[in-house]
Order: sequence, then structure tokens, then C-alpha cells
Amino acid sequence: MKKLLGIVMVLAVLATVATPAHAGDCFSDPVYDKDFSAVAKIGARVRDVACMEGSVVLTTVNAGTSVSVIGETDGWYKVKLSDGTVGWIGATLLRKVDDTTGEVSKTPEVAQNDTALAKRLAGYIVLQVEQKGEAYYINTDGTRIYMKDGDAAYSIMRDLGLGISEANFAKLKKGDKSLKERLKGKIVLQVEKHGEAHYINPKDGSITYLKDGKEAYKLMREKALGIKDKDLKKLKKKELWEIKKANKQINKEAKKQEKESEDGSQKSEDDSNDDNSNGTITLSANKTDNGVNLSWSLAGMESDMGFKVVWNTQANPVYPGNDYHYLSDDDSRSDTVSDLESGKAYHFRVCEYLGGKCGVYSNDVEVSL
Repeated sequence: MKKLLGIVMVLAVLATVATPAHAGDCFSDPVYDKDFSAVAKIGARVRDVACMEGSVVLTTVNAGTSVSVIGETDGWYKVKLSDGTVGWIGATLLRKVDDTTGEVSKTPEVAQNDTALAKRLAGYIVLQVEQKGEAYYINTDGTRIYMKDGDAAYSIMRDLGLGISEANFAKLKKGDKSLKERLKGKIVLQVEKHGEAHYINPKDGSITYLKDGKEAYKLMREKALGIKDKDLKKLKKKELWEIKKANKQINKEAKKQEKESEDGSQKSEDDSNDDNSNGTITLSANKTDNGVNLSWSLAGMESDMGFKVVWNTQANPVYPGNDYHYLSDDDSRSDTVSDLESGKAYHFRVCEYLGGKCGVYSNDVEVSL
């Protein structure tokens, strides 16, 4: 009986370890080691894990507090405080300190692509051999896209695929040198059939059929090149949505130019608005018996990954860092925030969600309860 009880207890522990306590956008990206100093731009909460949902607030730091940054994952910094506390703070709430001058950086550190390395690796799948073998696809522009698993790899490759006619696909299979050279490292889709995806190996031009996530995972392991951390850091990381958005904008511009070429007309007012910065989000709010109702509109932009609705008792709340709702539907234009404390004034903003961080923010709206 004691032996059986022990087995049950072990299984229970394993089940607890194997089942994440958090869901949503958290823990989907690798954690990288960092070593630099930073200061808090505003008061910030230090959490036990890099996630808003289900995390425990270990302590708070005031604006201007110095911290040591020892790690980073998408949208979060792992920090060590002067009293030895280790936890996570939203990356947007910290500003890096220049190691040489001791001055606070005015702009965030931005990785710049190593042009030669990017050109050499474009189209390849690489594995981060000094970590846990995380896989990345090096896009044709030399930026890297994280491939979490086979299903993610399959999705990425289909979304980045180029349509190919059956006539050209037949030429490709027969070994047409010029066509194969032009398509090396790319994913082609048989658009005249059922959109079957194929990866053209940049090394030898071989063609691999990507039936599903299992085949994509197999490809990741068999065709990938090992890469060291120092070299991987030379390639700027991009999210799939960024590339899709850029491609959408390129297609939009191409259609505009084609239309203007056909009728000789000038750009319309709407077209001019599309070219104007990153667009705007306009937010309004009102108090109701159920809480605070929010509604917003977009101008000159889209938000393909949905929205974050953020709020706090201080002005200009941010994500990550303050309380929020995530709305995955990019057509969402309203939300209701409840369970707020009466007698307090809350500030609300809506932002364009960019996978672990925000892009365009709306105006700040204050509502007193």
C-alpha cells in the first residue's frame, strides 16, 4: 500500500509539472541571457513569471529604481533587485543604462542585421545549438522567425509561401536551373491544386513536400543548420504578423500604382491616409452599472493580431505592466471592464497587439467610479 501511494504521489507531482499553470500568450518564446543595468520609467510590479495571467506580484519598484537585467523573453525582462529578489518586469517599463557613460538610454536597443550573414543564411532553417535547439527560419530579407514547433513551422511556411503554376512546378521538378536558383530557400504553393506546400532547400535545390506539422518538424531537424548564439543575435528577430503586414502593405502600394497608371489619377484621400504613419486608434468610454464600456475606431491601420485593452489608476497604462483584456478578434471595437473599485478613477487605453507587446496606442480616457 505504501509503495502504491508513493507511485500515486509521484504521478501527481509529474502531472503538476507537466501541466502549465498559465495559458494564452505566455511562455511561447525562448528566454535569452542578458547582462545590463536599467531603471524603471514608472512604478512597476515585479512578477514571479513572465506573464500577467496567474502570476504572483513579488514586490513593486518606484520610478527611477535601478535593476540588473539578467534575462529576456518576448515583452519581458528578468531582473534582479538590490535586495536579491529575482522576477519579471514588462520590458516597456524599463530603460537601459549605458554601461560606458552611466546615462539612461533615450531609445531602446535595436538589433541590426549582419548583412553578409543574413544574405548567406537567407532561406535556411537554423537551430540554436547552444541553447535547447530552438528553430528559426531565416526569411529572404535576412530576419529570423521563431518556429516553436512543427505546427508553427507549417503555418509559417504556408503563410510565407509563393504561389506557383502547375507548368512552372513541373519545370521545377524536372530541374530547371534558372527557376530552381530563383526559388532556393523559398516555400512554393501549388495554387492550381489544393495549395500543397513545398520547401526548396537553399543548399542543393531539393524539393520537400510539407504535408502537415509532422513533416514540417521533420524538415526542421533534418535540413537545419546549427548556429551559435553570437551569430543568431546578429540577425534581427521578426514576428510572422510583421512580415504579413509588410507584404500586405507592399501589395496595397502595388495596386495603388497600378490603378494610378491605368487612369492617371492622383492618390485619393483614403490612400493618402494609408501612407500617413502607422495610423491611429480613437477611444471613448462611459460608466455603466456593469462597469466601464469602451468603444474605439481605427484610422489608416489594421490590427491583425487583435487588441489589448489596458487600464490602471495612473495615466497612460501600458502592456505588459498593467491590467488588461486580450481581444483576439481583429474586428473587435468594444469591450466592458468590470470588477473595478468604486470611488476610484481609472485610465484606459486600447493598443494594437503585436505578440507580447503593443504597437499603436489609443488616447488615454479617464473614468471615475
